[in-house]
Formats: sequence, structure tokens, C-alpha cells
Amino acid sequence: MENSDNLTTDVKFKNAECQGERTLENQDGLIIDCSYHQVIDYLYELFDDYNEFVILTVADMKCGVRYIQAVMEKGQVLIQLGVEKGEYTRLVEKMFSHEDCIDVFREFYESSFVHNIESYTPVKFFK
Repeated sequence: MENSDNLTTDVKFKNAECQGERTLENQDGLIIDCSYHQVIDYLYELFDDYNEFVILTVADMKCGVRYIQAVMEKGQVLIQLGVEKGEYTRLVEKMFSHEDCIDVFREFYESSFVHNIESYTPVKFFK
């Protein structure tokens, strides 16, 4: 069992850079200026493989979110947002169904926007 005294949300990451308008990444590599069809293909691979991850990064950031990343956890999809503030990025997360995950990635792909960021919780890391 996790001891909350050993966890912190005060972790900062270096801001990410996007090599094109949008980049898509998983274990197999990086696609610069990816299509929406490629995003969907990567998500379906994720749904079938618990060792997979998907990261979609945008150059034209809206609402402070540079990238979204997803992994499978307990039959659902854990989505994390890379939220930039100043020179650092912090991660927030939320669980989604497969269908809702596709909706989040679609909206981010099309508009660089994520709804209800306030409903995501800060990611906890071991100290």
C-alpha cells in the first residue's frame, strides 16, 4: 500500500518541444505531422496492449497543454496532460473509457484544446 508521506505532486519537467505541427509517439517511434487516422491507429494498439503508450504533442498550444499521453490501467485509459507553466511542465491525470479517450485525443488533435482540465488531478510521484 502506498504511504502518502512518500508521495509528492511537486515534480516539474522540462517543457517539451514539438518538431512539427503535431507529433505522435509510441514504443515504435515518432511520427512528425501525423494524421488523425494515425492517432486512431495508435490508440487502438494501446487498447490491445497494456505495455503500449501514446503521446500526442502540438506546436500551437491552447489552454496551457502541450501534450497528452495515455496508457492502459485496470481496463481503462489513464490520460495525462503536460501542462506548461513558465519554464516547466507539470502532469495531471484522469481515467477514461476507450470511447472517451478517443474523444479527448480527437479534440486535442483538431483544436489543441482539452475540456475540464480542472477535473484532472496532479500526478503523484515517489519522493
